[in-house]
Amino acid sequence: MDPVELLEEHLAVGWEYDAHVEIAAPLDVAGRWLARTLGRLEPLDTEATLLVGSTSNPAWYAQQLAILPMAYRIRGGPELRAAAVEVAGRMKGAVDVPSEPER
Repeated sequence: MDPVELLEEHLAVGWEYDAHVEIAAPLDVAGRWLARTLGRLEPLDTEATLLVGSTSNPAWYAQQLAILPMAYRIRGGPELRAAAVEVAGRMKGAVDVPSEPER
């Protein structure tokens, strides 16, 4: 294994908050969107991938997941789930503004 890959793999584990995320994309597609420092990717089947990692900062981790252009579901990590709700609320608030009157 490449030394950089080994370092990235170790950075993704051992933190206090677990993260288990099911991604609706094949392994090769999901891997293009996520840094290896987020965790290990495992194929669930030909159309879905599991991300297994951990973090000390659930809010940051949730923000990293928000870049995914495909559906995903947080299957484990209550702290990560709570952080994702907060990130989603901020995103929703960004578009829930009164529209300006047409001119």
